[in-house]
Amino acid sequence: MGKAKNIKTAINRVAVQKKTHTGILNNKNLDKIFDYIEKTKSRQAGITLVALIVTIIVLLILTGITITLALNDNGVVGKAQHSFEIYALKSAEEKVNLAYTTVKEEIISQVLNDVNYNASSNENTEILGNIVRTELPEKEWFIKTNIPGIIYITYYNDSIEGKLESYLMLDSQNVILYIDGKRLDNIGNDNNKKSVLELKEGEEINYIDCNGNIIPCIVLYGSDSEDNYGIQIVTKSLVKDSNGNDVTVELGNGTGISQASYEEEHFEKARESYNTETSKLNRISNEYLNTDLAEYARSIGSNPSAEPILDEENTGNFTSNIIQPYNYNNKFKRGFGSGKDGTQMRKVNINCYKIGKNYWEARGGTYTVTNKTAVLFRTIAWNGSGTCFDSQLCAITSEGVVSSCSNTYGLRPVFKLKSDIYYIEVNNKKILTK
Repeated sequence: MGKAKNIKTAINRVAVQKKTHTGILNNKNLDKIFDYIEKTKSRQAGITLVALIVTIIVLLILTGITITLALNDNGVVGKAQHSFEIYALKSAEEKVNLAYTTVKEEIISQVLNDVNYNASSNENTEILGNIVRTELPEKEWFIKTNIPGIIYITYYNDSIEGKLESYLMLDSQNVILYIDGKRLDNIGNDNNKKSVLELKEGEEINYIDCNGNIIPCIVLYGSDSEDNYGIQIVTKSLVKDSNGNDVTVELGNGTGISQASYEEEHFEKARESYNTETSKLNRISNEYLNTDLAEYARSIGSNPSAEPILDEENTGNFTSNIIQPYNYNNKFKRGFGSGKDGTQMRKVNINCYKIGKNYWEARGGTYTVTNKTAVLFRTIAWNGSGTCFDSQLCAITSEGVVSSCSNTYGLRPVFKLKSDIYYIEVNNKKILTK
């Protein structure tokens, strides 16, 4: 406003000095001029502010679009990550090929010195596996040699999504390399994958768990099974922990003692263990699930026609006049599990159920003694001779006396295989692959 007054004063002075006609630059006309100037300035300021806001919004939109295009899968960052993954896996494949060549040369050297040399023996599998470990010392490499004749090699890098699976399948005096199920050797490329849908009951096959451990298994339900359960395999023996020891599971009152306890607290723990046995065994079995190969894992004895139960309530629908006076009706399950697996194991072959070790079957139920003086709550287990037996967890007498005990046996998971995976076979050794 100050500038406008200065302009007005200057014009008045010019008008006086030149004695211009007062009708042209009189005070009234001057006021109109200054009002116009003020309105023009305000309108220009308003237009400038709006333009600035619009410009900022447009820049923000363009920035967002640029960032999105840069970070999505098809953007600069996504393409760079994809290129890195391809390079990492290709580099890993080249390293496996070098390790394979070293093993091949070692076998040739040993055969020249000993015509009876057998590369697939347990001892030589471990020796050759150590050669591979020397060739591939980095932390991204995992080498397993727990199955004679197979060296399982996995490359896994946290910075990439994919992983590389390869096998050195040892013959008596030869080695064949498989990378992601494709055979690569001196003969050239040979896709030797076979669909798991071809597997039949009783066939032995090696399963790779989520930790990269090779677990020998037997086909429990195969393509030739009468029941439509898909391809399901059961571990050939008990699963092992990271130290190579048999995994065992305690069921019962938690004391670790098979001798009967008459304490109420122990009885309640045994009641819960009985009611939730299936979910407990299934959850532990699930720790060995490799989602690349199997849909789910469950304990032997659980329902083979449905996905495994992983959580159960400590309750049930069992009622009896014996336990009713002591308020134990509807606090126990009447029964659980399925006898189908046990029947199928006997059908398949003796090696399927007689494994020389005791193990749980996720199946159990109640039993009322003949004279109706007690109700027993029992679960099923198998002994090393291949005979199933009842393992009592707790009991209630007609006089209201409660008792419980604890038992510890091994675990045998069952895996339902995905229908779109494969297996490779060398010298009657089968191993699953994607």
